[in-house]
Amino acid sequence: MLERETEKSQILVNQQITAFPPNFIHSLDSSHMMMTALACRKAGLNFAGVHDSCWTHACDVDEMNRILREKFIELYEQPILENVTRSEAPIHCFCSFLLSITYCMFHT
Repeated sequence: MLERETEKSQILVNQQITAFPPNFIHSLDSSHMMMTALACRKAGLNFAGVHDSCWTHACDVDEMNRILREKFIELYEQPILENVTRSEAPIHCFCSFLLSITYCMFHT
């Protein structure tokens, strides 16, 4: 059934813009957790995780710690913001802004 466009059905651009950064970061956190979970499974470790916390048996903490760090580096060695900026996603303007801030932070 077709509906008449109302305030509730309109896209609120400002809310979309402010929602992107935390959602984007959350997606990266989730990607890191998934990469870690898969590597733990491959290594024969038990894995449990909620949001940004990971657990395993006490005897496997050192191995999980190594895997967590390895997967973190593997994820962030990728040109994530650059890839989003080059995509057709409408959010590319925001990513360009983030890249310019990051560049200024580390190159001044």
